[in-house]
Amino acid sequence: DIYWDSIVSIEPDGEEQVYDLTVPGHHNFVANNIIVHNSLEQDADIVMFIYRPDQYEKDTVKQNVAEIIVAKHRNGPVGSVELVFRGALAKFENAATRVFKPNE
Repeated sequence: DIYWDSIVSIEPDGEEQVYDLTVPGHHNFVANNIIVHNSLEQDADIVMFIYRPDQYEKDTVKQNVAEIIVAKHRNGPVGSVELVFRGALAKFENAATRVFKPNE
């Protein structure tokens, strides 16, 4: 179960260098049963996701395909590339039609 809390008040916490403010209890972003803390993305140089269509759409023609999505890259392009996923080996391989698609 997910319980949402309303913001009751916002108060200054003084002025000093901090890594992160803490809130009593559990206050994290939850999406599809994945808990995300806010500091990971802001600290990371590269943020990547793996999307495997056959895990969500059983009748897809893209069986054993993994889309590697580069969502953030401080020193390079963002976009996606499709690779072949060999589940028995937990291995990603180049696809015959490997094309990097930069975001526009």
